[in-house]
Amino acid sequence: MRKGMQGVKGQMLPGGLFMDLVAEVINREQLLDQVDHDEDFLNELIEMFLDDYPDTLQQLHEVLARGDAQRVRELAHSIKGAVANFYAPFAYEAAQNLENAGRQGHVSNASILVLELERELKRLHQALLQLRNEL
Repeated sequence: MRKGMQGVKGQMLPGGLFMDLVAEVINREQLLDQVDHDEDFLNELIEMFLDDYPDTLQQLHEVLARGDAQRVRELAHSIKGAVANFYAPFAYEAAQNLENAGRQGHVSNASILVLELERELKRLHQALLQLRNEL
């Protein structure tokens, strides 16, 4: 099975299933076009994002606990911009939903939106690691 899959990007799962997390989470072609297929630059973008987003997420939890809707909006907007660089539509939508909740002052029930954002950021994190290994 592996021989027939040469040149296909992704990872083999138990039972011979094949998953391309990058294709599921990121629009690889748009991303590569955006950076003119400059793999070094893309690696720098990936490293910066992977280094920065955990701190932003931690700050988000802190301001959410304080009920600071304006700061929730600002941090969600920042995350939205960062994930937009990677053409990651699910993470983008999750950040946008949280940003909208902050804009409307509805942060008392935003914890579910934060959980959704965290889930999508974890998927993006794994996809970026996979993409980096493919470069």
